[in-house]
Amino acid sequence: MPRLYEAQVEALLSRSIDIAWNTNLAYVRVHRRTGGRCNTSIWDLRGKRLAFGSRDSGQAAILPEYFLAINGIDVQKDVRLTRFDLDVGKHGDTGTSEVAVLETVTKGEADAGAVGDTYWARTLAAGGVDRNKVKLFST
Repeated sequence: MPRLYEAQVEALLSRSIDIAWNTNLAYVRVHRRTGGRCNTSIWDLRGKRLAFGSRDSGQAAILPEYFLAINGIDVQKDVRLTRFDLDVGKHGDTGTSEVAVLETVTKGEADAGAVGDTYWARTLAAGGVDRNKVKLFST
């Protein structure tokens, strides 16, 4: 398990964060350490301001919308969606929209946002995340 997920599990269990969207392995670890008492819910996003990256970004739009939908959240009806359609059609996501998503969440203009784990880890490692303003909500 990458160190980021280990840190997320520890933060969740120490109650430094209230909720985490874990990978399968991290979820199993939390499930075992809590004796099955962990809860998986993303319902807190309903009615909130959510920022997505470009509509052709797998990690910052397509997959987050899919996983929200299979969990009963329609991004067209259940959240106030801001989408950053930057560099659409560039034969692969350039990451520009993820920068805009993180900036929007940091400024408090969105309650949550979707960015890829590679961008998140790189930005976190470079000190580009104000941990007083932005916390990992799910992965």
